[in-house]
Amino acid sequence: MRNASGFNAVMVFGPEQFKEIAGRAFDNSKDCISVINADGNATGALVMGVIYDPNTKHIDAHLSGTTGAIRLNYIITLGA
Repeated sequence: MRNASGFNAVMVFGPEQFKEIAGRAFDNSKDCISVINADGNATGALVMGVIYDPNTKHIDAHLSGTTGAIRLNYIITLGA
C-alpha cells in the first residue's frame, strides 16, 4: 500500500527494498518492472508508467491523477 495523497506518482521501490526482494541491485539496462493498480474500484487511478530515477535509484509509478492510499501489484523481470 502506498500513499499518493496530493501526488501523481509514488515510489514503488527504493534501492534497498529492491535488493532485498530481488537479491541484487536494479539494472536499468536489462531489468523490467510492471505495476498495476490492484484495486481500481477503490481509487480509479491508472498507472500510466514506471520510471527508474538514476539519481535517487528509486523506481516510481506515475499515476493518472492524485489519489489517497493505493494498492500496487508488480512483476519484476530480471535480465540475464
